[in-house]
Amino acid sequence: VVVGLSIAVDDPGWMEPTQIIAHRGGAWVAPENTMAAFERAISYSKERVVFAHPIGDYQLTRVKLARMAAHLLACRQITYGVADLMDQGSGDMEASGAKIFASTTSEWFTREALQIHGGMGYAEETPVSRYFVDARVLSIFEGAEETLALKVIARSLVENAK
Repeated sequence: VVVGLSIAVDDPGWMEPTQIIAHRGGAWVAPENTMAAFERAISYSKERVVFAHPIGDYQLTRVKLARMAAHLLACRQITYGVADLMDQGSGDMEASGAKIFASTTSEWFTREALQIHGGMGYAEETPVSRYFVDARVLSIFEGAEETLALKVIARSLVENAK
C-alpha cells in the first residue's frame, strides 16, 4: 500500500461509484487495471537494481510514480463526483467525460508502468504487458471515445449553450 493512496487500495467501497457509473451512465473507469499496473510498477521499482541501486531510488522513476499517483487520485475523484451527480438523476454527459478521461489515463498509466519495467514489461508473459493491452480496449468498448465525445458530450454542450 502506498502512503496517501491506502484508501484507493484498501477501501472496499472503491468499486461502488464505478459500478454505479458503469451501470447508469456507460462510463468505465477501470480501476482494477490501473491499480494493478501501479502496484506492479511500485514493486518492480523496488526489486530491479541498476548501478547498485533499485530503480525506485532514481528521480525519473519517482517522478513517474508520483504522476501516476496523481492521475489515479484524479480518476477516483472524478468517479465519485459523477456518482454524486447520477445519484441526483443527472450526470450522463459527465459520465461520458469520466469514461474518456479514465480510459485515456489508463492507456498512459499502463504505458508508464511498462516503461518502468523496461524490456521485461514488453514480454508477453509479464502482467504489465497484459495491462497495457487491456487498457487500449477501454477507449473502445462501452462507447468508443469518439462516439461519446460527438454524440453525448458535444451534443449536450451545444444543446445547453446559452
